Amino acid sequence: MLDVFRGSRPLAYVTAGVVAAAAAGGGGWALAASSGGVLHACANKKNGALRLAGKCKRGVEHSVSWNVQGPQGVQGAQGLQGLQGQQGTTGPVGPSNAYSGSITGPVTITSTTSPGDKVGHLNLPPGSYVIFAKAWLENQSTTTATTTGCELDAGSDSDIDFLKVEPSGTNAFRGAVALNVAHTFSSAGTAQLSCVTGGGVTVTANNAVVTAIQVSSLTGNALIPG
Repeated sequence: MLDVFRGSRPLAYVTAGVVAAAAAGGGGWALAASSGGVLHACANKKNGALRLAGKCKRGVEHSVSWNVQGPQGVQGAQGLQGLQGQQGTTGPVGPSNAYSGSITGPVTITSTTSPGDKVGHLNLPPGSYVIFAKAWLENQSTTTATTTGCELDAGSDSDIDFLKVEPSGTNAFRGAVALNVAHTFSSAGTAQLSCVTGGGVTVTANNAVVTAIQVSSLTGNALIPG
């Protein structure tokens, strides 16, 4: 706050002189500031000359004072919204889910019509899956060889594997089948493992395992020769 004083000099000129004198600190002028952050000076009553001092000459000068820091101004208007930042990089793929089930057996197989007798299945929630299955097939006949095999079905996708097994008691009376399919279930679905036999010969399925690994997406391509 600046006290009013009389004089012939314009206020802006006088104030500029005060600031310059305070910065220079020369000419024997003294700058007085109270602990409350108020500057004090003396103004000549006749010509308005301003002298920085804490005590004024009686009858010649009168005191003026102003705050070192003015009052806080009003809050400005809100600025414009900034530009949208660049899109961040794609994060790493999260962990996948896997479902697996097994049956030790033996499961008796007598069907001669595909897909055959059901061995085991997995119930799966909606999503895309890569599904694997395997089983050991054993000939129960001691006299007759047969061709046997299994089928893995997931929706409209399937895989089959066949092998010939010799009569029981020989070195080749059993063998393993391995299958895999990829399928996307739009709703809950089933991965089913079934097996068949031929020529009326009974076989058994043993140590059957079905495993379904959920993936984020499936891309079907023709297998490239070579």
